[in-house]
Amino acid sequence: MITILIMFKLYIKHFWLKLRRDPMLCALLLVAAAFFIFYYVTDPVRQPGLLPDWLSHTPLPDHVGWFGFYDQSEYLRLAHTLAKLNFSELHRTYTYGLGYPLVAVPAIWLGFNKDPFVLFNFAAFVFAIYATYRTAKELISPFAGFVAGFGLLFATPLIYYVDQPWNSTVCLVVMSAILLTITTKKVTRWRALMLGLLVGWSFAARYIDVIFLGALSVASVYVRPIKAMYKPLLFMGLGAIIVAVPVLYSHQRIFGSPFHTPYVRHLGIGGVDGSDQGLKAYSLSRIPGAAMGLFVSPRLAGSPDFDRGLLVNFFWALAAIPGAIILIKRNKQRVFIVAFIGVGLMASVFYLSFRASTPGSLKYGELHYFKMFWPFLAILAAAFFDYLYCHTISFSQTKGLKPRLRK
Repeated sequence: MITILIMFKLYIKHFWLKLRRDPMLCALLLVAAAFFIFYYVTDPVRQPGLLPDWLSHTPLPDHVGWFGFYDQSEYLRLAHTLAKLNFSELHRTYTYGLGYPLVAVPAIWLGFNKDPFVLFNFAAFVFAIYATYRTAKELISPFAGFVAGFGLLFATPLIYYVDQPWNSTVCLVVMSAILLTITTKKVTRWRALMLGLLVGWSFAARYIDVIFLGALSVASVYVRPIKAMYKPLLFMGLGAIIVAVPVLYSHQRIFGSPFHTPYVRHLGIGGVDGSDQGLKAYSLSRIPGAAMGLFVSPRLAGSPDFDRGLLVNFFWALAAIPGAIILIKRNKQRVFIVAFIGVGLMASVFYLSFRASTPGSLKYGELHYFKMFWPFLAILAAAFFDYLYCHTISFSQTKGLKPRLRK
């Protein structure tokens, strides 16, 4: 809770000033906000009865909405436990990390009992579009900023995985803050502390993601000489510890060990192959089939499934490959780009080897594991399109070509 309030205080002034000076950004964020509201109101998977009758869709037969799903129902139960400050109930409801359910507590206190996550999800979505636009504009050009922001908004499935409650939305917010960090000329102690608090928050929400986001946060403050990084890293570490210690203490009280997470209670089929926290839940042999199913097509991966892979909605992400090469050659955030590629590959191996990732897992929302990487993929792809655009303009000027106006 404190982390969220500090984050809000840190960025609100910066956000407002940038908004007033950039009409394109203002328009993009207004469209993003309107699109989220429209998508939420018309979402057929949304829980019935969350909105006034004149905005509610006709429920499908036996339709219970996303809070009838296991993950989302558990987030909601834990959020209500925390809102009531009924810590004696945690033994029954502590089934996921505290980081995401905590964001719903203020909404519950305000009366949003049925879907207390919607306010945070809305803010997270708009913030991700903002961070993507600003980062691409600062690193590349205003044209790239618009391409990256508009593309992330309408040409990726991000809205689907933010509209519906997922704890990975916390990691999307943290990644967005990391992207804004690489555009700053100097990382102050306060900003470094803030970044550390956010990384700690990602640990509280999705434990393993702290490794990926922690590595990228370190890369985001990279400067030469290396000794100039000591103070930012020290404050980042302090911020992460401030959040991590209470979380580890809660593990000790509820699970008997600070290193036992709620995932020790997530057992495999019949409980014969251990919990999701154990090594038996992971196998490298799953990676090829899961990657084909999730990214390309479940049917091509051998699953009798009618879902479509990520590339159907985000095919232009392939342009991130030449885009990364272009930015690395320009020496713009070379360390961060290389770190992003390495971390992205490591995260992919981890999640694709997890037993929940199968050729037919799209229906269960498995792509939400990867959504925190989509903003920077959009930026890298925009770098390639910006390169083509600039060379087209340059070629036209060299040849003396002029645009022909329609009579």
